[in-house]
Parts: sequence; C-alpha cells; structure tokens
Amino acid sequence: MSDDSFITFRVVDNFLNGFGLRWNPWERVQVYTHPLWLFLLVPTQWIVQDISASAYILSYACGILFLSVYCLTLLKFRYGLGLIFISLLTFFSSRIFIDYNTSGLENPLSFLLLLLFEIKFYSLYLNGKPNNTTADSFEIGLLAGLLLLTRLDLILFLVVPSFILLAKIFRDQRIQFLKYSFLGIFVWLLYLGFSLVYFGSPFPNTFYAKTNVLPSFPEQISVGWDYLRISLKWDPIALLFSECISFG
Repeated sequence: MSDDSFITFRVVDNFLNGFGLRWNPWERVQVYTHPLWLFLLVPTQWIVQDISASAYILSYACGILFLSVYCLTLLKFRYGLGLIFISLLTFFSSRIFIDYNTSGLENPLSFLLLLLFEIKFYSLYLNGKPNNTTADSFEIGLLAGLLLLTRLDLILFLVVPSFILLAKIFRDQRIQFLKYSFLGIFVWLLYLGFSLVYFGSPFPNTFYAKTNVLPSFPEQISVGWDYLRISLKWDPIALLFSECISFG
C-alpha cells in the first residue's frame, strides 16, 4: 500500500464522518488527485468499514475487469491464445504493474479506462468511419471525461487519438462529433465547476505544486529521463508492459 494512498484515505474518512472532502476539517483544500477513485472508495468504505480492504477490493475488481476485457479482445485475433499468454506473462513479470495495482492508488482504474478508450478508438480507426455518430461520439467523450476525472495527467494519452478522430474518422461530421463528445466529457467539466466552488480552484494542490517548478525545462527533461532510466533499470519488462497496454 502506497504512502500517498493514505492521503485519499483520510479524505474518505473525513467525508464519511461529516467533515466534507477535506484533509483538515476546517480547510477546504483538494489534496487528492483522483476524484473518480475517491468517489468509488467512499461507498466501498461505507460498506466494508476497512479502508485498506476497500482499496484492495476496488483494485482487484478493476484489475480483474481489465484482464478480462483485455483477454476477450485478444481472442478476436488469429493467434489470440498465444498473445494472451505472452501478455499475462509480461503483466505479472512487471514490478510496476504489480506494485501500482496494489498500491491503493487509481492505477487499476486508469488501466481499465485506458483499455476501454483504446478499444473504442481502434475500432473506429480500423472501421474508417463511425457506425453511429451520436453514440460513438458520446462514448469517446464519456471515456475521455472519466479518464480525466481519474487523473488529469491521462490527458496526454488522449491528445493524438482525439486529433485523429476529429481529422480523419469524423472529418465529415466534426460538428456532431464535438457536440456529442462534449456531452460525454461534461461529467469532468461538472466536477471542475464543483471543485471551483467548493475548494476555490478547479485543480488539486498537487497540480500547482508540480507545474510551478523552479528548474529550467532542459533540467526537467533530464530529471524525467533519469526517472525513466532508473525505472527501466529495475523493471526492464515495464517497456514491454507499456506496449501490451498500447496494443490493447
């Protein structure tokens, strides 16, 4: 269980005890970075009454759903069983996959939603056109909104697919795509509005702490590369794991 998960655990405990979504009962500060994960933890904790068990239950539920959807998707391919075997071997050989899926953080939910988004995107991309513009646009927008509600950083995974959808798949129906995908993503915009009113800012404290950094851009790139290099040094299979996620 990650240390960071206990930040969210305290907010959940305060909320269930009538103090609101806060770290300190007298201060409205958004200390958590994963609203959707928190909103799933609240009812689970209300039922289970053990925050660590609640986090594990949610993590395992998302993990099982992820693996089920992933395997069912691969079965549609010619060598599906072989791909499933290689993928499962890769997943469970990766320390990053195991550690973060059992950390109490939002990673299992992120993996699941990313997989669903990619399946929807590739089905549209391979088909070359939408089957139902309204439904397909809304589904893309809803999955994007849920991903952003899970963790704002995940927007990086949405930029290129969204551009391709707008420029190629929905090129003759761009207005409809923008309109109905906006309806789907509205769930995230609604939360931003709530956050602005309740906390006084649309984003969590960690957003401002991480974006208002003093080092220069080249230094940030260097530090980021060191982080990636060291991660791959201790868990080289993680590179293959990320490819498996993208392939899904």
